[in-house]
This record gives sequence, C-alpha cells and structure tokens, in this order.
Amino acid sequence: MKLSISNIAWDSEYDNEMYSYISNHGFTGVEIAPTRIFSDKPYDHLNEAQEFARRLANQYSLTIPSIQSIWYGRTESMFGTETEKQSLIDYTKQAVLFAAAMDCKNIVFGCPRNRNIPGKEHLPAAIDFFNEIGNFAASNGTIMAIEPNPPYYNTNFINTTSEAFDLCRKINNPGIRVNVDLGTLIHYQESLDFINSEIDIVNHIHISEPMLAVIEQRDIHRDLKKLNYSRWFSIEMKNPHNLDTVKKVVNYVKESYNDL
Repeated sequence: MKLSISNIAWDSEYDNEMYSYISNHGFTGVEIAPTRIFSDKPYDHLNEAQEFARRLANQYSLTIPSIQSIWYGRTESMFGTETEKQSLIDYTKQAVLFAAAMDCKNIVFGCPRNRNIPGKEHLPAAIDFFNEIGNFAASNGTIMAIEPNPPYYNTNFINTTSEAFDLCRKINNPGIRVNVDLGTLIHYQESLDFINSEIDIVNHIHISEPMLAVIEQRDIHRDLKKLNYSRWFSIEMKNPHNLDTVKKVVNYVKESYNDL
C-alpha cells in the first residue's frame, strides 16, 4: 500500500512540518506541483529538483511518486495555433525531464483550461500530441497519465473516466496511461468494478472530492481494496488553510487504507 499527498493542500511555510507528519503516519510519498517548489520557471531547476528529491529521501524517507499542475500559468491551448501547440509540447518535455530528475514515475495531465477541444474532428491532433509526449516520457523512464476533469473545471475534453480510458486505448502508447480521480468517479457515479476492468492502464489514483474539496469519509475509500492495483494512492485537495484539517485527512486515509 503506497500512500502520498499532494503539496497543494498546505502553504509552503508548513512544508517541513507536513513532510515530517506524513512520514510519521505511514505515508511514503509526496506529490508535488512544480511551482510550489520552484515558483519561477520550475523546469529550469533540474539540479535543484534532484537535490530536493534527495533531501526528501534522506530527511523524511519520502519519494516523489507524481507531479501535477504541470502547465500552471500557461495560457496556450493544445488545440490552438501550431506555435501554441509546439510551445506546449516543448514545455511538457521540460516537465518530463524535471520528473525524471527526481525519479518520479507519474506526471498528471490535468490542465483543463488548456485542453478545450473545438470539435471531434480535432481528436487526431490530440492523439498525435499525446503520442509525441508519450514517446518522450517513456524514453525518460516516466509516464504521462491523463486525468479526467468534469466540466466544472472549465474543460469539455476528457470529462469522464470512461473517456480517459477510451482515449488512452486509442493512443496505445506505453508512455501514456490514466490518472484515476475519485472526485470524478464520485461526480459521475462511476463504479469501481468499471475501474478494475481497465486497471492495466491506470498508473496513479487521486483520493479526491469534486471541486477538490476536503476529503469526506466515504465507503469508496475502503472499497478500493477490491481493486487489483499496487501503485500509488495520493490525496489531492485544495488548501483549506487549516493544517489540523489536513492532518485529520491524513489520519483518516491512513486508517481507511491500513488493511490494503
């Protein structure tokens, strides 16, 4: 059972406190948003990223299983002009190298605002986009995992988990997999049995709520033991600006997953 939590759940001033807390409560990973660690041009800091990962391992026995918010601050569209698309491809390849520097095996492709699709006729362009990124990710020892985002995240592309699985199958690239998001499952009332049937292309699972709300106690958390899955579970929720709330979620998740 591998447990992690995204560092978007607390302010940077509490990083060391939270690293210590999760390490002492059975968590062995921390998922990071790159701009939370390096606010300016994060992918220019490969040596520093490597050192950051080393410090987490040495001081807290934590690894970095995943990175997210990889296009934070970018305004281009993957369906925009050729210049926009190439700019995002180049930037995403930098994110891959950043992940590889930290020996991180999962890169979440969420980026909802940047992926609105003008029409179904543009799907081949998306497949080409992901194939190029997938090839680069695989050659650098990591994986780009497509995350479904419901429309309330301001996107019309890859909203449901089913759509993420379908697209991943169409792409058929070893460097592209799916990031299952429990918030999306809850929103669409998708079943865990359905997830289990596609588990071979699941690379990462977010323990989340719709709209990234604070994690609630739900039966689905204990039911996850039914999945034939041995990779990472990672808490993802927006910052409640209350460290005690975050710690309570950590405790709840650890207790829920103790027997997994």
